[in-house]
Amino acid sequence: MIKNLLLTIKLIIVFLLSYAECSNAWGPLPNDPSKHTTHQDITSYAVEQSMLYVNDGAFLKQLGFSEGIYTPLKWNVSHDGQVYGNTTKRVIQWLSDVGAPLEDGNLRELNHFHNPLTNSGLWGVWLSTAYWAQDGNAQAHWTKPAANDQPMIWDFQDSNPFTDWSWQKTRERFYSGLTPTSDIDRQANFAKMFRGLGQQMHLLQDMSVPAHVRNNSHLRRRTIEGWAAEHIHSVLDLKSLAPDPVAPSVLLSQTINGLMPIARLFDTDIYQGAAPIATMDTSFGLAEWTNSNFFSEDTIFTTEFPYPKEEETTAQLVEVIAEDGQIDTRYYIYPANQNYTLAAYSYFANEMQYWKYTLDDNVYKDNAQLLLPRAIGYSAALLNYFFRGTMEVSLPDDGVYSVADPQSPNGFTKLRLKVKNTTANNEVMSNGTIQVVVHYRLAKEDPFQNHPVEIDQETSYTVSAPVSLPSLEVDNTQNILFDLSAHPIPFRATNVYAQVVFRGKLGNEEGAVAVGYKDLSEPTPVDIINTMDTACLNGTLYTAGSDTALQTTDAQNTRISTYEDLYKHGLQDVYIKFASPASPLASRTASSSNYHAAFSAIPSGRYGRVFILTEPHAIDSSISVDAVYIEEDTRDNWEEDEGSYMGIIHGLLHQTVRTPEGDQSYYPALTPLRGMMNYTGVNYTNGNHPDDIVCDDNLYPDPLGPVTVVIP
Repeated sequence: MIKNLLLTIKLIIVFLLSYAECSNAWGPLPNDPSKHTTHQDITSYAVEQSMLYVNDGAFLKQLGFSEGIYTPLKWNVSHDGQVYGNTTKRVIQWLSDVGAPLEDGNLRELNHFHNPLTNSGLWGVWLSTAYWAQDGNAQAHWTKPAANDQPMIWDFQDSNPFTDWSWQKTRERFYSGLTPTSDIDRQANFAKMFRGLGQQMHLLQDMSVPAHVRNNSHLRRRTIEGWAAEHIHSVLDLKSLAPDPVAPSVLLSQTINGLMPIARLFDTDIYQGAAPIATMDTSFGLAEWTNSNFFSEDTIFTTEFPYPKEEETTAQLVEVIAEDGQIDTRYYIYPANQNYTLAAYSYFANEMQYWKYTLDDNVYKDNAQLLLPRAIGYSAALLNYFFRGTMEVSLPDDGVYSVADPQSPNGFTKLRLKVKNTTANNEVMSNGTIQVVVHYRLAKEDPFQNHPVEIDQETSYTVSAPVSLPSLEVDNTQNILFDLSAHPIPFRATNVYAQVVFRGKLGNEEGAVAVGYKDLSEPTPVDIINTMDTACLNGTLYTAGSDTALQTTDAQNTRISTYEDLYKHGLQDVYIKFASPASPLASRTASSSNYHAAFSAIPSGRYGRVFILTEPHAIDSSISVDAVYIEEDTRDNWEEDEGSYMGIIHGLLHQTVRTPEGDQSYYPALTPLRGMMNYTGVNYTNGNHPDDIVCDDNLYPDPLGPVTVVIP
């Protein structure tokens, strides 16, 4: 009992002596009122190197972040927890100004050490950083164990109610940000996700601090972190010191020691101290590379760490500026055949017969110029790995994304997509589910007019029920039908696009998330119109089959009815098929066995309408109609043809598009036709006689009436 109590007291004393400095790698100066940290600058620089920023932030914009890393996100912290300052912050701020610094605090720092030779944390007492990063239970509530599996006498929980910022929890928040129907929930979850990523990046960046990978709390002495805090006050300062970030070539395909593959950026578990890691080698974890190539204040040529090895170094006398401003000379130790300093040889320390080597500002600067580019590059790699899961979304083999009855009160209740796994490095999607999330803005009135209408400024969301996805290999595709019946897409939707969200195993990472994006047409009315109740003769519109129509003559004074069919005709067994123009002819030809919509009959003076979601306006879509003409006048002795048609239509465009010159709004142009507004489709007529003289159909007094559509 006394032994355990003494052990606990000893650890408390060591903790109190060392806590102020052992914890805050790349942290602020002790008396800096701004509390600005080098972590913030490393994180901001890393974001600029990542897929979140390149290509003008195209990836984030496809996720719905219209301003890329500068998109504001609001987290209602008065309800969810405590965050310093304004609750609405931009993406980059949630990462660098909130996440990066807040990983320190509430004693979380004690788990920011990782010895790659032993896979242990600080003093073998607290969790190693690699494990802490993925241990949600430990982060939410952790009891600090002592050596010899004896429990500590204290147990506390982080004072912030949101304490779990583990990799897995951050993954959950990504999914939770993508799939709610509430924009408030989306923003809050995305804010938490980016904060969590900032904290994950912080943990990885700590692996570029020698003390944090060489089991060295460094007590209260000046360290490389203090030097950095004094010399780096902005991202511009950091870019000047580290102009060329170093990206890792670490393979992230396999789990390691029970951890997700991302742990390999910390430690690949390959370096065991048998041979040093070359300073240019990028295939090792950051903790291994730092441990092998640099000293911390208390681990210079110690037996605990085999490298850097004393016999593999050289010494050189160098002129330096002393603290009194005078030129002095000092010996520096260099790795063999390398041009960066490992340590300084101090005469004063040698005379004290306690320190033979020391680390000074020249060493810190030399080391920082190698360590910081790795911290930046590895942090960017962490972001790229987190968002690596991608899918390509395209027109399904069926030929149209969705078809809906205009009389339906709900809108589109199904969406069919072709999904392709485009994730790099041959990572298979498996044992998961896939959903579609449709983003749109609702028109406040009927949008199918010839003028702009007011559009809701807030985005609405339709989220499908999850569909099981047992496996989808890279470059393989599947046609997937999504059920939207719980949240249909309304016909008044504008600015429509779809995100496909996979959640499951990606490669060897469980609980991963992958996303695909597809711009869709807006709900497009397609009309099959029968205006064969009229006849256009010499520029005048007549009722088909009327005596005046049948007696009208052409320029040669010959009755047109003697050589043209001027009677009313109905359409029967009307089938419509939509497809890509590139698909085989047979698959895009409408028939009773190959169709998306059907009408049993469309009498003259009536029309049939169906709504579709198809390719965006700029992309051609094929339409095929198969119908049979039927005689509506007993005097009609003309032989009727089959009313087959095949042509090109375009999806309706009703969007606001962001351009360098500003927002550009597009609204559809529809044609008024006898009491209805027509956008596209097929109009069956009796033709014009002669062909080059047309009539205004709107002069005909009878409006067109709709008929009922059948959708299989």
